[in-house]
Amino acid sequence: MRGIRTTWVPGSDHAGIATQTVVEKWLKSTKNLSRHDIGREKFLEEVWSWRRAKGDMIFMQLEKLGASLDWDRTCFTMSKGHTKAVNAAFRRALLQGRIKRVNHMCNWSPAIKSVISDIEVDHVEVDGKRYLQTPSGKALVGQIHDVVYKVQGIDKFHKLFQNKNIQILFQDQNPKV
Repeated sequence: MRGIRTTWVPGSDHAGIATQTVVEKWLKSTKNLSRHDIGREKFLEEVWSWRRAKGDMIFMQLEKLGASLDWDRTCFTMSKGHTKAVNAAFRRALLQGRIKRVNHMCNWSPAIKSVISDIEVDHVEVDGKRYLQTPSGKALVGQIHDVVYKVQGIDKFHKLFQNKNIQILFQDQNPKV
């Protein structure tokens, strides 16, 4: 580190939606329950249990590599102190105008009732109209739509899409266009 003394503090990320999805699938397949069936506190206990079982593998691998870490200061992003710090940082950034709340198109998953990132979306190309199985049921995809919108103060409608084949699953639901 260029001759500067440093401390490598081991930490792991809860992987948010990925972990939630894995734990929810496990609950469904082993106990036929959803996170809503067991409630937030019990679900968080299941996430912590999964993290202890799987997340520690990363630390064991680092130990085997001979990494010199300050193991006494190991942290996890869902630890109370870290969660509190992240929430405070977001509030501070919002108040300072560095981030803002806006209405934008997002990847909403009704199956997990949360927004997911672009890398967590399965993009599927289809030829023509058909149904695809999704976590929350079958979704009709591959239909041709004309989408128009009205500009405020102008009587004329403008076409946003004309004869476009919308081939995005819109996160497990048919697009509302």
